[in-house]
Amino acid sequence: TTFAVHRSVHGHAVGVVVKKVACGDLFTLFLSTTGEVYGCGSSIYLGNNIATATTTIRPTATAKLTGTTKDRKASDDVALQATNVCPAQRIDGLVGLHIVDITAGSTHSMAITATGELYTWGANNQFQLGYDCSSSMHQQLPRKVLFEAQYGPLQVVGIKAGYQHSIVWTDQGLLLGSGANKYGQLGLPSPRVESFTVIPLDYSCTMAACGYNHTLALCDSSKRISSSSSSSSST
Repeated sequence: TTFAVHRSVHGHAVGVVVKKVACGDLFTLFLSTTGEVYGCGSSIYLGNNIATATTTIRPTATAKLTGTTKDRKASDDVALQATNVCPAQRIDGLVGLHIVDITAGSTHSMAITATGELYTWGANNQFQLGYDCSSSMHQQLPRKVLFEAQYGPLQVVGIKAGYQHSIVWTDQGLLLGSGANKYGQLGLPSPRVESFTVIPLDYSCTMAACGYNHTLALCDSSKRISSSSSSSSST
C-alpha cells in the first residue's frame, strides 16, 4: 500500500510503501519498507512527543479522528489525557534503527530492529513492556529492552502482544514473556511477570501468537532446548 507522506521541512509529498500494520484499542501502527514506523489514533500510545514530531503520513482512505479521550487502561491509578492524531505520524524515536517488525497489544506496542533489538512503549500497568518505567506505569517514548544482565545478549526475531502481556522469541528458539499472567497466558507461576522471562519449553520456538489472555507457541520437535540455554546465567 502506498501512502502520501507530508514532510513539514520540505513542504511536498513523497511515496512511502507500507508492508505491515498493527492495531491496538485506540491506535494504529504502520511499518514502511524502509524500516520506519508511523502511527495514528490516541497520542499517548504513538511513541512520540507530539510537540516535536516532524513527519506525518496520510493514508489515501482514513476516517478523520476528532476530539479528545481519556485513557482508562494506561495505569491502575492515573488517567492520562490524550489527543487524537490524524494523519499518522512518524515515530521519531525509532528513526535510523531499521525496524523489521511491529506488534500492538491493547494499549502497548513493540518493535524489533534488523539486529534483533527490542523496543517497547505505551501502557505498563502489568509490566507488559518488560521493565519498570515509572510510577505512572506508562512509557511515552520507545525504550530498548535490555536482556544482558539476566540472559546475556539475545537476538529477538519475533514479537507478539496480547491484551496486557508480551511474547518474544529469539534466534536460538527461546520464548520469553512479560506482563499479565493471571490466566497463565505466559506459562509461568507468577500472576504477573515484571520482566521478560524464559518460558520453559522442551523444543525450540519458531513462532508464537497471542490472544486476549492466552498464548500459543509453535515449536520444532527436532530441536531440543538445553537447560543451559534457558538458564538465567549468561555463561
